[in-house]
Amino acid sequence: MNAIASTYTILDDAIHTKTDTAWNNPLTREAKLKVTVNDAKLVLQIENARINIETMLREREIRNRSLTSNDSLIAELDTVESEVNVVKNYLNDLSLAWSRSLADNNVSQATIEGFKASTGVARASVTSALSVISGTRTALNASLSANQIAEINSSTIGTDSGSSADGQVKSALGNLRGAQARLEQTIVRSPIGGTINSLSISTGDFVSPYTEVAVVSNNGTLEIIAYVTEEDAQFLVVEGTVTIEGGSTGVITRIAPALDPKTNKIEVRIGITNGTALLTNGASVRISANRAIKQAIQGENKIPLSALKITPGGAVVFSVSASSTLVAHSVSLGSLLGDEVQISAGLTPEMMIVTDARGLQDGMVVSLK
Repeated sequence: MNAIASTYTILDDAIHTKTDTAWNNPLTREAKLKVTVNDAKLVLQIENARINIETMLREREIRNRSLTSNDSLIAELDTVESEVNVVKNYLNDLSLAWSRSLADNNVSQATIEGFKASTGVARASVTSALSVISGTRTALNASLSANQIAEINSSTIGTDSGSSADGQVKSALGNLRGAQARLEQTIVRSPIGGTINSLSISTGDFVSPYTEVAVVSNNGTLEIIAYVTEEDAQFLVVEGTVTIEGGSTGVITRIAPALDPKTNKIEVRIGITNGTALLTNGASVRISANRAIKQAIQGENKIPLSALKITPGGAVVFSVSASSTLVAHSVSLGSLLGDEVQISAGLTPEMMIVTDARGLQDGMVVSLK
């Protein structure tokens, strides 16, 4: 019963604490992912799974309250194991979704990376819970079998012999659980599925905490990370085509909005659209990107990014009224041009706006300098 209760706690933590931060209305039938994922079928599958899991967790909580030692615990452990597998499959799909997600004005790339990390931790804890359930069921079956044997011996040999057999069973069960605990300490689990590209330890090695022991990756979904100058970045756009040395092709999936402090260049991520088998994980390649001429669109205005404020209702800029109060204006965003952004609707050329919107609110009284 303790294993069942602790498993529910792990599932509840994996869903409600570690992964629900990526959802809107996760506890209702209107649960929706906050992140834009480039796979509509996968998103629908995940959202349906999240709704079903919420119902499953509520039913499990109610069931645990009424569970007693007189119930069929073996059958209950089988049910709990199937529930854990449901959550495990959901977390696997969620991890896949993060690898296909796109940063936008609502969710940054850093936030997506945080979702990936918390989902990985949740997967590891759920996988451990599966091992606990399996071990508990094995131990319980052994205990039940031993008790049956002890009862038979007790009825034929006598009370003293039965007590001796019961003591032997308990001793054997203790040894079994100790061996299982020691075995668990020798298992290293990866939070993701993939291919082991390198293994830097051998049997018998002493390993310090936080030491890298292996590199696991999915070689079937490679990505290229490139760095370009600030000037070159102005001629690149997301979804722009890229030719890769060796005959492969790709598409730009992300252009960093700022310079990397280590390289003083802008990071560009490229997804492989054709010829993944021609590439090797970890190799350096030459790429050629088609330049996109960004022409100003009639009716669009460019403003500094600092003048823009993203709210739950959309992007806004602020102007100052005659009474020195801020007035919010909803705007539609166009292309991102370095530290500026094009506004396709909501502004007029003669409108005076505040160039730094950080910490400002609609209706706030300000002083002009």
